[in-house]
Amino acid sequence: FEGQDLANLDVFGQSDPFVVVYQRFEDGDEVSPWKEMGRTETIMNCKNPKFKKTVTAPYEFNHVQAFRFEVYDRDAKSQDLNKHDFIGSTEINVARILTSRGQRVSLVLTNDRLKSKGKKFRGKLKVSAEESLSAKEFLILGLQADSLKLGGIGKPSCLVTVRAQVDAGKWQLLAKAESGRVQGKSNLATFQKMVVRMQALKHFTDATLVRIDVYKGPKELSKKLVGGASMSWGALKFGRQGETEPMKDAKGARVGNLVFRERRIEKEVSFLDYIAG
Repeated sequence: FEGQDLANLDVFGQSDPFVVVYQRFEDGDEVSPWKEMGRTETIMNCKNPKFKKTVTAPYEFNHVQAFRFEVYDRDAKSQDLNKHDFIGSTEINVARILTSRGQRVSLVLTNDRLKSKGKKFRGKLKVSAEESLSAKEFLILGLQADSLKLGGIGKPSCLVTVRAQVDAGKWQLLAKAESGRVQGKSNLATFQKMVVRMQALKHFTDATLVRIDVYKGPKELSKKLVGGASMSWGALKFGRQGETEPMKDAKGARVGNLVFRERRIEKEVSFLDYIAG
């Protein structure tokens, strides 16, 4: 990161700036909350700082991702941002960074907290991105659901979602896939293959709760939940191929079985691993 002509908020001397990096993911109508990914060091008494510290952030090519950069003038040793003066902020889609020349962009900082329009411009922040060439792991899942109790008439297609619990009552979507029409007397749904990138889940432990849900119809927004199964992240990663898990509806009644027809961890190389200044 590199600041340019940052606003001076100190009475004596210049500001003591540092950068805070936030990230969020978008998947259709689902938008995750902003999550802090890290902070740079503070450079004292400088309006054109060149920060040395990099901030690590995951990259998932199959999700829309955005970054928010906030610049503060350090006024205390506290990590509480309310203890420091807010200089300005800017947001950018990851795709814009990746497609920029040299994967480097110059962004205008503004402060919309100020009432005066003339004071909103607060300088610029230059951001560059680098790609990691080290091997990365991803989990491949091929699921089926059989003996489905769908109710109603006909044999529709279905949707499966895989989510992980990140906080009490909050779930992060990891992957989703559609099936063709349900087949046979056993009401068998075969879903498209799913890929879960492990780099984005570094903060997970093997005990993190994961839920797999099956919906009647191709769109989750229909809210026609058939049922699902819960397990730990470790059990999902390291379970055996061919295993089955009973599916239950919201009332606890059994409504079918999940079949892990494919489950393996593979590696690939070269995708965006961190952003740096």
